[in-house]
Amino acid sequence: MFVLIAVKLEFCGKGISCYLIDGAIKQTKEQDYKQVKLDVLAINPSLGFYPAVGLELLAETRATTSAKFGVPPGYCMGRSL
Repeated sequence: MFVLIAVKLEFCGKGISCYLIDGAIKQTKEQDYKQVKLDVLAINPSLGFYPAVGLELLAETRATTSAKFGVPPGYCMGRSL
């Protein structure tokens, strides 16, 4: 299952992200998945949000030429269901 979740900056801090993440996790559980994972860029201003909803850092990803092309590192976040 693949879900893209995004909230416009002017709506951040209003609980919309929690509602969307909770809904995605609920649907994931209903479909009998055992874990949920997401990828997020390290420059995401909402990076601190994910641990607050129970996701933990699983891995940091960095392409070998990422700095050369200005690509920030990414994080794989997840949790068991």
